Amino acid sequence: MPWIEQSSYRPPLLFSNGHLQTLYPYFFRKIKDLEYKRVRLDTHCGDFLDVDLSLVGSDELLIISH
Repeated sequence: MPWIEQSSYRPPLLFSNGHLQTLYPYFFRKIKDLEYKRVRLDTHCGDFLDVDLSLVGSDELLIISH
C-alpha cells in the first residue's frame, strides 16, 4: 500500500479526531437488515464452514475468511 506523505484533505472540524471518524457511523448510520441464508459445510476432518449467502440480486461475490 502506498504511503501518502501529503494530502490536501481536511476533515470537518467535528471529525478532526480519527476516533470520532470511526465511531460516528457506528452509532448514527442507519443500515437495513441484510437477508441471508446460512449453509453449513462439513469437512472430512470433522470441522465445518458456515457460508452466509445474501439472496439480494447481486452479481458480486465477497469471501471473508477468519
